[in-house]
Amino acid sequence: MAPRDLSRPYRAPQALPRPPFPRGAVAVLGLAALGCGALWAFTEAKLGTMARLRGDAPGIAPRAMVLGAVRHRFSSHQAEYRLDEAGPPRRQWVIQLTASQASSLREGDTLVVRCLDDEGACYRRDSIYVDDGNMAFDRVLRRIERAGLAVSLLALVRRLRAWRAARAVMTPRP
Repeated sequence: MAPRDLSRPYRAPQALPRPPFPRGAVAVLGLAALGCGALWAFTEAKLGTMARLRGDAPGIAPRAMVLGAVRHRFSSHQAEYRLDEAGPPRRQWVIQLTASQASSLREGDTLVVRCLDDEGACYRRDSIYVDDGNMAFDRVLRRIERAGLAVSLLALVRRLRAWRAARAVMTPRP
C-alpha cells in the first residue's frame, strides 16, 4: 500500500451545480399542447355543428325556403344562391350549391334546409360542408389532434420529472 500524501489538507467535494429549469423545452411543449388542445376544441365544435346540420343531433330544425337568384358565382361548378323564408319574419339567407345540385332546381323552388342563424347560411343534407367525406376527414383530424395533445403533455410531464430527479440528486443534503 502506498502511503497517503498528508501534505494537502482534506477538502470536502463541492456540490454539483443545480440543473437549470428547462424553460425552452417546457415552453415549446406547452405551446404544442395548447395548440393541439385549441385545434381539438375547434374541430369538436365543428363536428357538433355539422351533426346538427345533418339532423344527426337535435338543435337545428329544418325550414322550408324559397330558392332565389344567384348571388355570387365561384366557378362554373359552384355558386351561392339567395334563399327567402316562406313566412314571416322575412330574412334573406344564402346557400352554396354545386352545379349538379342546382341543375335540378329552378328559381322559386322550395327547399328544405337547416340554417345557422348567426351566419345566415343554410345547408342541405348533401352539402359539401356536411358531406360524409368531410365528416370522416374531421373525425380523423380530431384523432390526430388528441394524439398530439396527449404526446405533448406526456413529453412535458416526462421532461419535468427528469428535471426534478436531477435536481434532487444534485442538491446537497444537510
